[in-house]
Order: sequence, then C-alpha cells, then structure tokens
Amino acid sequence: MKKGLLIVLLLISAALIWFVFIRKPADVKETEKQQPVVVSKHNDAFNQHFNAMITDYHQMTEAFVNWDKPAIESNASDLMKSIDELQMDDLKKDSMIYETAISYWQNARQSIQSIQSMEDLESKRRSLNVLSDNLYNLVRTVRYDQAKLYWQQCPMAFNDTESGFWLSETDAVRNPYLGTKHPKYGKGMLTCGEPIDTLNFMNTGMNP
Repeated sequence: MKKGLLIVLLLISAALIWFVFIRKPADVKETEKQQPVVVSKHNDAFNQHFNAMITDYHQMTEAFVNWDKPAIESNASDLMKSIDELQMDDLKKDSMIYETAISYWQNARQSIQSIQSMEDLESKRRSLNVLSDNLYNLVRTVRYDQAKLYWQQCPMAFNDTESGFWLSETDAVRNPYLGTKHPKYGKGMLTCGEPIDTLNFMNTGMNP
C-alpha cells in the first residue's frame, strides 16, 4: 500500500515539474524584440540631393578608373549640378555644423570646377584628390545617414610615392588614380589600395 502511494506521489511530482518548468502554455508567446524605427536626422529633400551628389561622384570616379576624359567632364558637370542643388539650409539649425559644412561644400565646388577646366588627366586627378577630401569631411560633418561609404587610399597615386584618396560605395578597390590604362602598369594596379575608414551613420546616428 505504501509502495503504491509512493509511486503515485512520484508521478504527481513529475507531472508538476513538467507543467511548471518544461511545458510552455499554448497561449503564452515569446515577446518579439521591438526594433528601433530608423529616422534620418535630415529632411527628405536634403537626403535626395545628397544621394544624387554621391551617385554622381561615384560615376565620375569610375570614369577616372577608365581614363575616359569626356565621361569625366560630363560626370563633373552632373556632379556640379547635384552639389548646387544640395539644400544646405537644412543644416542651419546647428550654426557650427552649418559653417563647417559650407566650407567643405565651397571647396568641393572649386575642385569640381578644376576637374572641368584642367586639360590633362594628371591635373584632373589632383583635383579629384582634393574634391574627395572635402566630400569625405562633408559626409562626416553632416553625418550623412543614407548609405555606408568607404574611405580608400592608394599609396602610390602620384609619382608612385604620393597617396591619393577617394570615397567608395563598397570596400572593393577600383583605383581612380591608376585605373585600367596606366602607361606604366596598364590595369595591373587597378586594385592597388585599401579602405582605411568606414563612414556609417545609418541606424544609430553615432560615430562608426
């Protein structure tokens, strides 16, 4: 009799343990983690024109890769239009950011004008280097949050000894300073260089 009672108690205990600690009630669902809503710090018009500027810049660097002077000049004209359409007034809510951004914006415009006016590709590439530096700093100043960008460096862009820099939409290297038709290297140095910084202000709005 006692043995039978002991077995019954053990079965009841096991059932309670299973019910309380192992079984999940059918009506209990795990709470899904709420994902933060990503909201750009800039208005739609600003982002639209900044996106266009970055796209035109990438197209121009690809023309440099291909040693395509007419395409470089055409893309430079497109880039000038898009940078002029950039609505910098959106930044006036922070006077310090606005003044810094305007300085880089003005310098970038001057570099684009140089790319348009210079006759030889070497001079155009020098201006590309200056332009890229100003756009890099402009992106960091306004904390452009619509795409991730890579800051890349070629250690032998000029005279095999001077570095050149550019912005890329991927971490893959397509060198706009040595390119595909270099008189000394041909396309052998197309991938010369590496990303040295990543600009990613998406989602968090914090420094990368």
